[in-house]
Amino acid sequence: MTDCMYYWTHTQTSAQSPVHDVSKMTPMWPPTQDQVAETKPGLKYTEAANEAWMPYHQAAMVTLRHEYREQVDSIQADHKGVLDRAREEYETRLQHAVERIALLTREVEKYKQLAGIEKFTQNALSDAEKAQKESGLLFDGVHSNGHVTPNSQYHTPAGTPGEAHYGGHLNSIRPHSDVLGDLSLDGTSGSETSSLGGVSIGSGSVGDYVIPPPPPPPPPGIIPPPPPPPSQMNNNRRASKPVVHPKSQMKALFWERIQVQELKSQKHKQYADKRLVWDEVEELNIDITELDTLFSKTNIEPSRRFFSNKPKNQAAEVAKVINAKRSQTVGIFLSSLRIDMSDIEHAILTFDTEVLGEDKLRQIYEIRGEQEELKKLREYVKKHPDTPLDKPDQFVYDLSLIPDYAERIFCFIFRETFQESIAVIETKMTNLRMTCKTLMESTSLKKILGLVLALGNYMNGGSKSRGQADGFGIEILPKLKDVRSKDQATSLLHYVVVQYIKKFEKGLAGTDKVKYPLPDPGDLKQACLVNFDELEKELTRIKADFNAAEERADKVIKSAKEHVHLQPFKDIMTEFFEQGRKEFEEQQENLAEGKSLFQETVIFFCAKPEGGKKEVTPDYFFEKFETFCQDFKDTWKREQQRIVKIRIRENEIRVKQMQERLAKQPVRTRTRTRGGLKDRLAKQGLLES
Repeated sequence: MTDCMYYWTHTQTSAQSPVHDVSKMTPMWPPTQDQVAETKPGLKYTEAANEAWMPYHQAAMVTLRHEYREQVDSIQADHKGVLDRAREEYETRLQHAVERIALLTREVEKYKQLAGIEKFTQNALSDAEKAQKESGLLFDGVHSNGHVTPNSQYHTPAGTPGEAHYGGHLNSIRPHSDVLGDLSLDGTSGSETSSLGGVSIGSGSVGDYVIPPPPPPPPPGIIPPPPPPPSQMNNNRRASKPVVHPKSQMKALFWERIQVQELKSQKHKQYADKRLVWDEVEELNIDITELDTLFSKTNIEPSRRFFSNKPKNQAAEVAKVINAKRSQTVGIFLSSLRIDMSDIEHAILTFDTEVLGEDKLRQIYEIRGEQEELKKLREYVKKHPDTPLDKPDQFVYDLSLIPDYAERIFCFIFRETFQESIAVIETKMTNLRMTCKTLMESTSLKKILGLVLALGNYMNGGSKSRGQADGFGIEILPKLKDVRSKDQATSLLHYVVVQYIKKFEKGLAGTDKVKYPLPDPGDLKQACLVNFDELEKELTRIKADFNAAEERADKVIKSAKEHVHLQPFKDIMTEFFEQGRKEFEEQQENLAEGKSLFQETVIFFCAKPEGGKKEVTPDYFFEKFETFCQDFKDTWKREQQRIVKIRIRENEIRVKQMQERLAKQPVRTRTRTRGGLKDRLAKQGLLES
């Protein structure tokens, strides 16, 4: 290879000014020698420019300072306004917090009393239990070998789904008659057996009755249980439904069985001659094969989660004649009021709501001066007539000069709040009455209950405590969605919805002609909010305020005779009291009717109170139906949409098949006749031959 050599050469450019291309811009930096030569001797160009622009710079700085001051003043004013509003809001929130704390304190005291009563009850039960143990009346445990140990029949362990058919109440002595009541009394052969505590007991029959053998003797030293009462021997004989024997072992539906004949016995006098839903519900025929396939026995594990929240607070400031904190509160209110005292006086004396609304009047009433404050202010004004008061002090003092201002404001506020309170009670009770009537009169609900009854009786077939039911407790309704099929693909609730659509909606399903069959969940949710005790307390409070307002109005009317400001206060309040008394009495009757109708509805559905409570409450009763109706509605809507999609798909397939058939058919054309139109056009070359 040959080596290559690189070298550089230097060429001197001419001093002539280059010829610039028109399309290119002249470079500004660095300057050419000609430009440097043209600069005049003296100051540098930067210094000269600074000296020339100095007056303009100073004028601009003065302008900027002036604008800056204006902006600072504006920002400070805005900040003060925001701060005043924040203080006002803080005071309002602080007052609400104090009221809330007082309410919670009263609640805590109430619960402490209840806790003391509960503790006293537990001690009494404990003493009674010890006394029974000492006297040998208490049994304890039944082992798997059938032997009884002390305390078992009194303290029953927590019931599990598999044990639910045992019957009876927890923590109560189970009489031996319950065991005998589970034996078959239908006159079948004596080969059937019933188990008790792990021991098989055979049954023999005499005539039409099955005579159970005597129970095994208890271990030595144990007092045998008392003999069963004869009335409970025929407990299972009362069942009006035949025994069901499912093909497979089914998932149990843990409802509380209701048997109408037993419910209307002398033992339950409240149901004796009442109308019951289970007298009107008819058990429907169901597809046993499909039900058996879907709901064979499986397990479900529930889960729960818990959350918590907490709030916080702060406080205060100073003033002159009146208390510093009070002065601060009044000052914050005045900063947001911005109304002259003369306008306030006119609004109070003439009931003018355009100048002062209810909220402002309520705040004025709350910050009114106390007797001691007014006494101090009067003494101060008397001693120092030429010295002006601070704004909050002056406002409180001027307010006290308005004739009967506190009584007038109280009457005005009560008149406004009375209408709201009465309207709330009326709305709640009207909704509750309508909801109760809808539940009792809905034929669709009875059809759905009949469907659930049929499904449940099959699923509980063979169970002596849950099978052959005439009805069931409403507690099971919201739990239907939790009963899953074997493959976890569907639920019992979904199956109920599908069966309802098949049996009752049929070909109309998926069209505008079908309507949601159950009560609206929104109405049921509002009915859940009704608390009769709270409504009675509210009516009592309204009555007390009503009487107080009447007394204050009388005081104003009597004292106003000495002044000029009797009207329009007298006419307005007199008319209000006459109308208000009628409305109050109407709501008292409304509440009584609502309670009566609710009790009738509770008895109609054979609902029982929640554990530990004496009576069924609206929140407990309607919550069961609200959850069930909402779940049913969601599932029903999805099923309607699914049916619509299926019909659309079927129609699309049908149209496609018709198009394919038409495409396969040959196109028929008529033969060309000599001398006809087609023949003439073909001769002229206008139509292909």
